[in-house]
Amino acid sequence: METRLKEAAKLGFTRALAPLQADGAGVKVSGVARLADAIAKIGDQAFG
Repeated sequence: METRLKEAAKLGFTRALAPLQADGAGVKVSGVARLADAIAKIGDQAFG
């Protein structure tokens, strides 16, 4: 996961949704435990 987050940072991404235990590696990670949590965060004004 860390490798993918580093690559995302190189491409200019500043935020990502990832599993709770993921390390940021250059991007701000919003940790989620379930797919339903990820969908809720995408719809949340604080994420987008």
